[in-house]
Amino acid sequence: PRLRDNEEFMIFAVKNNGSAIMYASNRLKNNYNVVKNAVFKSGSMIEYVSSNYKDNEEIALIAIKNSIYSYRLISDRLKHDLNFNVKAVLSRPELISYISRSWLKNEQFLSKLKDNGFNVSEYEADLKEPDENEQILEKLYLEL
Repeated sequence: PRLRDNEEFMIFAVKNNGSAIMYASNRLKNNYNVVKNAVFKSGSMIEYVSSNYKDNEEIALIAIKNSIYSYRLISDRLKHDLNFNVKAVLSRPELISYISRSWLKNEQFLSKLKDNGFNVSEYEADLKEPDENEQILEKLYLEL
C-alpha cells in the first residue's frame, strides 16, 4: 500500500511499464511527473489519470502521440478545441480518421492544417460540394 503512494517508486514503475499507473494512489494519479511518464510510455494509460490531466493539452498530446486511441479518452473540451485538434493531427496524422467529422468540414481547421504542410485536398473537396443528403433536402424544399 505504501508503494502506491510513493512518488519516486511510481515514477520508476511507470517509466518501465505505463500500466503501473493503474495501481498508483489517487494522489499520484494527479501527479504531473507520474502522469507524464505513464502516458509517455503508454498513451492509453490516460484512462487512469485524474480528469484534470485528461484536460491538459500537453499530457493529451503526449498520450495521442503514443496511442491514437487515447484521443477518445481526453476531455470533451479538448476534443472541441480548434487549436488542440490541429496540433494533435499534426503530431499524429492518422488521427484525422478518428476525429469528429465536423472538423473535416471546418474551413478554419483545414486551413490551419494546410498552413502547416498537411495535405487537405481530399477534405477541401467536401467543403465545395454539398453532401447527398443536403442535395435531396434542397430538391424537396424546391418542390414544395
